[in-house]
Amino acid sequence: MKRTGFEGLLEGHEVGRVEVERKVEVKNRFGELGRKYEEVLEANDYEGEIKTIDDILAPSDINTFLQTTITCQQHQNYDWRTGMFISQLIQKSYDAGNNYFVLNTQKVKGLHNLGHQIQGTKKRKIKLKIEGDAGNGCGWYSKNSIITIGGNLGDWFGRDSNNSTITIRGDVGDYCGYDSNNLIITIGGNAGYECGRYSTDSTIIIGGNAGNWCGLNSTDSTFKVRNELLYEQLKTKLDFDKSNKLFLIRPDGTEEVYRP
Repeated sequence: MKRTGFEGLLEGHEVGRVEVERKVEVKNRFGELGRKYEEVLEANDYEGEIKTIDDILAPSDINTFLQTTITCQQHQNYDWRTGMFISQLIQKSYDAGNNYFVLNTQKVKGLHNLGHQIQGTKKRKIKLKIEGDAGNGCGWYSKNSIITIGGNLGDWFGRDSNNSTITIRGDVGDYCGYDSNNLIITIGGNAGYECGRYSTDSTIIIGGNAGNWCGLNSTDSTFKVRNELLYEQLKTKLDFDKSNKLFLIRPDGTEEVYRP
């Protein structure tokens, strides 16, 4: 008899180069958690369902669990809810004493809400590394976090984040770092609209270009850019009466400060 649902999914999933005993252990450990995940995909109050998840997994097992969800990608709620589910697992694992979470997203394109609302402490920041791309809402409302992304991101990345350090190798969409506080964000590529808008006491480094309204309404924030055209635009867009600063990063790495 063919097995369906998440339990059957685990049977067919190749965990990687691990021993047979390890595969059985993973299957048994994820059985009940998989059923909870299926309920979240179907639930009307999915956010409430996610908050009830209190399973504690090791950081490496959270990534393994993420890979097992790939078969569910055709579900209409997969993109938004899976990321929130994974973020809850990360938070519970961190609260239990674990840290440094690595997620491989190369086979789960466009997954939203990874790192959503994860919170560390000032003395022990929560660390998340994403190997690949992520969708919208990554790191949204994160606090006391260190997040590193190896690929590209969608919109709302790091919005409303607090006391965090975020590094993106590629491009980001709109509203990156929007309404953030005490944020250090480094973007290797281009940024969309309203990057760093309403930011306070933050440092935003942009390797490429940025869309309109970058830095608008920001306060006590520093903008460092490599693109000379963007540098010229920000001279007229930033409000320097609110203690904002602007730097041009030269090809040799030296920085030229703009003095209005």
